Amino acid sequence: MNDESARSRLEKVLDEIERYPLCGPSDDTDEQTAVVYGFRSLLMRLKRSARVIADDRTRADVQEIPMPDDICGVYDATAAVGAMAGDVRDALWDEGAHGASPKGDIVDWRSNPNLLFEALRELAAHGSDVVLRDVLNEGTPEITENNHDGWNGGTTYYTMAVSIPPHLFVRIEDRLDAIEKKILERVGHLTRAETHDFVNIVVVQPRMTDAQRVMSASETPFWLPGHFKLFISHLSVDKRRATNLRGALKSFAISSFVAHEDIEPTKEWQVEIEKALFSMDALAAVLTEEFHQSKWTDQEVGVALGRGVTVLPIRAGVDPYGLMGKFQGIASTGRSLGEVASLVVSTLLRNAKTRNRLVSCLVEQLLASADAAQAASKLEVLEQAEEVASDQLIRIRDNAATNPNLFADVSSRRRIDALLAKYGVEPIHAKTAAEKLPDDDIPF
Repeated sequence: MNDESARSRLEKVLDEIERYPLCGPSDDTDEQTAVVYGFRSLLMRLKRSARVIADDRTRADVQEIPMPDDICGVYDATAAVGAMAGDVRDALWDEGAHGASPKGDIVDWRSNPNLLFEALRELAAHGSDVVLRDVLNEGTPEITENNHDGWNGGTTYYTMAVSIPPHLFVRIEDRLDAIEKKILERVGHLTRAETHDFVNIVVVQPRMTDAQRVMSASETPFWLPGHFKLFISHLSVDKRRATNLRGALKSFAISSFVAHEDIEPTKEWQVEIEKALFSMDALAAVLTEEFHQSKWTDQEVGVALGRGVTVLPIRAGVDPYGLMGKFQGIASTGRSLGEVASLVVSTLLRNAKTRNRLVSCLVEQLLASADAAQAASKLEVLEQAEEVASDQLIRIRDNAATNPNLFADVSSRRRIDALLAKYGVEPIHAKTAAEKLPDDDIPF
């Protein structure tokens, strides 16, 4: 909520109160009750909206208007609002004209939940709960009012809704109540100085508006199932470079979209590019000399930034510019294709937004490996990762034995056991052939 919309909201509720239809004390009792409760609702909205007023005295006058219990109380409250409406509008006009910075919910966590959320992330970064850290790193907050008590100057209660990617929600579903309780507890610590505004509900929910999660596989056949989705933005003259990078990343459970390779000639190319842009997990921009001159590549980066998707600038003669400048660039000059691919993977693993998704895909592809060589590339990345969540490690341990190609390879099994031991997870319980075969099938 910005200053202008807050002032407009206050103006609107003032107008509604001034036009509110009243009834007489001798009118039907049910009608009087309806008028009283309707007016109380308007007055609560006025009190909440009044926090935009920078002038302390005017703001306090609004909060002190008594909440009516009967029709006579409505008359008194209406008169009180009418008497101060001019002062309220004058205060709003002065603030709007002179650019005053209003107090209350315009400059703090009530209107900008990211202020509170960044503090929560900082606290989690110093703790040992990896799952809570992932929820806060990958989540986006929204704060809305859920109740207002007009007694003693007014108390407003808020709900913090934390939207997370569906794949993460599935992971943490068993711990949902505990995570919500922990976030609420820390919000209370961060806002303990508040006297009239409190977050009393925290809800962690799957992000339903992310186009990436609602597109079916049939709509995006260019992505490999179970792989991290990386859009490679490049000029047409750099098609070969982008295609080679796509091939190098495939062994690391990364499926890359290269426009000039992945779009069928019979399909409308712009529609397919948009599908890829709105279903990608991250975007890699191959920054060559003419990159900025292309309308398409800049728009592709713009979509990523607008969606809050991680952008990986690959410096191939040009440094990141504009809003891309906040992302760490990968230098490609003088490096081999394999080195650049490894840097892309390591950057995605360090990034809080992409790490968990990539690790999940690596685990899925590890467990589906057709041979030891395929497993080795996934294990190498998992071994280098700074963090692997405990539920992913348990998933590896409990499912590795179902893949005979993986389980039968002694080297792979030892590397998996070493990875599990690194995080204090019980190793794979190897079964002998005799344990797995019925007696009649055991060779003599």
